[in-house]
Amino acid sequence: MEFLDNFEDEFNIGYHPDLTTPHGIICECDDQGGITGFMASAARNIVTHCHELGWKFYIADVINSYNIDDDEQIDKIINNVIATDNINVSEKEVREYVAGLKLRNSEKKLDKPE
Repeated sequence: MEFLDNFEDEFNIGYHPDLTTPHGIICECDDQGGITGFMASAARNIVTHCHELGWKFYIADVINSYNIDDDEQIDKIINNVIATDNINVSEKEVREYVAGLKLRNSEKKLDKPE
């Protein structure tokens, strides 16, 4: 949570060592020397429910290169965020955030050398 309190960037889709991704942040904050997928999911869920950036963190973690273009999956993810009681965010705001996340992901792909 302390890392997120000082986080001033936008979340992105991806993996460690990219510290703008939920995976990268969770791995960076792991001070025990190893974390399982279950533990990482538990950390994500705690952040989702307890931090003001939690819903964005959740979305950036559950959207990946396999489902980013699957509108049905994206709708399920958006509905999960909206249906969560302690997250006070509109559907419009979530959809705009997902659109920005997708755009950043496509730009990131373009920046990668082949």
